[in-house]
Amino acid sequence: MSFRGSLAILVNNSAEPPNGKPIPTATVKPALLSDDLGTKQAKVIMDYDAVLPQEISVSQNDILIVYRLPGMDAEYVMAEKGGKRGKLPVSYIELL
Repeated sequence: MSFRGSLAILVNNSAEPPNGKPIPTATVKPALLSDDLGTKQAKVIMDYDAVLPQEISVSQNDILIVYRLPGMDAEYVMAEKGGKRGKLPVSYIELL
């Protein structure tokens, strides 16, 4: 929803996720949460549909190249798959 160029995000206060899919609760390995800017391989543990244009959609068991950019939100990594690149929440991947 937008109003005069600003963006509003609707918040769902119910206990159920908005798309009906459970929110993954996998533990992220500490190495992924560090400020290490090197590239790593990761496996997708659950489908993710991009919400914003900067994000990437992935499917369970996809193998990705992941990395961090300077100043990037700790809850996200940059992911590359098949020539496409975008942000992805770290809770949807497992480092290999």
